[in-house]
Amino acid sequence: MGFWGTKVLIRTTYDLTAMPVLTELLGGEMDSAWNEPTGWALASLHRADYPDVTQVIALAAAVNAPVLTAYIADSDCAILQFASPGTAPHWGVLHAEFALEMGFDGVPSADETYAHLTEWVGAPLDETAVTEALTTELTFAEDTFLVLANALGALEPGSLPDRVFGSLDPDE
Repeated sequence: MGFWGTKVLIRTTYDLTAMPVLTELLGGEMDSAWNEPTGWALASLHRADYPDVTQVIALAAAVNAPVLTAYIADSDCAILQFASPGTAPHWGVLHAEFALEMGFDGVPSADETYAHLTEWVGAPLDETAVTEALTTELTFAEDTFLVLANALGALEPGSLPDRVFGSLDPDE
């Protein structure tokens, strides 16, 4: 059985373990959180339910920063929702084939999600790196989420191999 819960990426230097609003809004139990020297913080909420878009908007407003959530379903796929204070939320997926099998219809393309992520980050992104992250299918969707966080510039350069659970080779 894989991971069920929500991964969170927030542009903040604040310690997420001291931020109860995460579990208050998204549920679950925080099983890890860390800050990157890039000005981003990440958290893992084990057993958090699929967040409603209003929860993601409320979290972005509460922390006054861009927020990206990835609901991980049995480590097979991730449903992304992202919002910044005062902007419209957007969504995307990692491991789209599994998301479609799980009943998520109308899955946006990687190109659409890339365009919305660029708007969300508010800075130019490496289109190739982000699109590859959105379309690669590693063994664990939570690892693919970290590949996306890396492509967004949220992880310390060179730290990705130490962060993932499985292999970074999609053929393994």
